[in-house]
Amino acid sequence: MLLLFPVLAGLFTFSISEDFITNIKAEERAFLYNKLLHLISGNFFIYIYKLLIAIFLTINGILYNKIIISVSISKTKNWYYGFIFLIILGLTTSITDSLAIFIIIFFVLSSIIIIFRTLRKPIAVFDYLNAGMLFSIAFLFWENILYFVPIIFISLFILRAKLWRDSISAIIGLIIPFFIFVSIYFFITSNFNVVFEIFGILTKKQEPIETPYIYYFLGSFIVLFSIISFFKILFRFNSIETDKQDYYKIFFFIFIFSLIIPFIISTQIISFLPIIFIPLAIPFSLFFLSIRKKILSEILFDFFLIIVIVAQTGLLNEISF
Repeated sequence: MLLLFPVLAGLFTFSISEDFITNIKAEERAFLYNKLLHLISGNFFIYIYKLLIAIFLTINGILYNKIIISVSISKTKNWYYGFIFLIILGLTTSITDSLAIFIIIFFVLSSIIIIFRTLRKPIAVFDYLNAGMLFSIAFLFWENILYFVPIIFISLFILRAKLWRDSISAIIGLIIPFFIFVSIYFFITSNFNVVFEIFGILTKKQEPIETPYIYYFLGSFIVLFSIISFFKILFRFNSIETDKQDYYKIFFFIFIFSLIIPFIISTQIISFLPIIFIPLAIPFSLFFLSIRKKILSEILFDFFLIIVIVAQTGLLNEISF
């Protein structure tokens, strides 16, 4: 199944419209992502853009599976979770600027791995320093990740019981990359305009994203099964091991933040779908495993794959908002 990861990622990137990629405006992006787009611009821009998406999509699927296996969310220890996550994450390639988001997902998943390792760890100062630095670097690629910074401190409260050294370490980690970046930029240009540009993007209203009806149907399919599985987890939550409860709590807060933030900043929730899929992929994956009748599980899973294929091949793209 691991060999299918790059193949599947390649199929998702192959379905991205070239017109969609060429319409991406680097000037309206966060600073480091802006520079990345300029760096890969040229005759082979579309091919390099798709290649980077395929690489990050594959890596994110592997990292996600590593997280689920390491915290023993389920007894099933294979590449199933990363496979499901890669599929639902790949669905966003045709409706958002997925390269920026996939880079952010990489940083977020890396931070989650570091944070989860701090449970029952005597000293975790450098772990939270690294987690803070990863979020700070991610901010320079996608400014909206700033709104998810409280997740670090919520995780600290859940896993570490208010250790003030870890909190200060996380704050320092958040400051260091941004401070170094601004210092270098000021040394080269002798002005701080980049600071205002970055925070100006935070308040800029995004243009509406045209989304085919099939994606709403597919999203409803994922959400419905995830809700069913969520209530199954909730009913037996008290019987779950304490460590797993803590991990579930952190994923739950990521999900809540992903839903609330788009309404707070008046932007489209579609842009936050990849972040929402991080916690949502767990109950969605567990849904198929929880079905006792394997024939029914296979039928539903195959139906899900058929919808994914229809959405990605653009068979119903003419029906859209």
